[in-house]
Amino acid sequence: VSSLVPKWIYHVVGSSNLRVTPLVYDGMMFVSDAYEVIALNAVNGSRIWHWRFDVNNNEGGLNRGVALLDDKVFVVTADCYLAAIDRKSGKLVWGKKYANAADGYYATLAPLALRDRIIVGVSSGSRSYDDGSGLGFIAAFSASNGQELWRFNTVPAKGEPGYETWGKSLELGT
Repeated sequence: VSSLVPKWIYHVVGSSNLRVTPLVYDGMMFVSDAYEVIALNAVNGSRIWHWRFDVNNNEGGLNRGVALLDDKVFVVTADCYLAAIDRKSGKLVWGKKYANAADGYYATLAPLALRDRIIVGVSSGSRSYDDGSGLGFIAAFSASNGQELWRFNTVPAKGEPGYETWGKSLELGT
């Protein structure tokens, strides 16, 4: 271990809060931030492509990584946009907004690729949940076209079984 030395270093420009584990496949390394994915040559660290989601308010946020399935890289942006990016070219194949920041949602997760599906979830801010907004959920999307296949609420809405077990926390949005 004492003889290990770095072979290359890549600085992700503009990033101040990386919490991602790079994913390496077929000689490529994929690194993500809250609104971008960078593909690097895993041998020498040179950039192959860079994809960035352009939004008006893309400041801050976290991202914990990407998923790979077939020839696509999947990433979730901080404002709940699921993107399928061509692994070799870095071009967007499809994108899907699956929750809205105005409803108190944000995302920090790495998507999960299972067979032909991409599984994602949300985090939630402090909102009043009486209207059903801000409730946590997990959703599955078709890896080929982004069609939502199912959605499961991880926090019950008012009137659903289990809502009463959350006490005042749901009513106060805490």
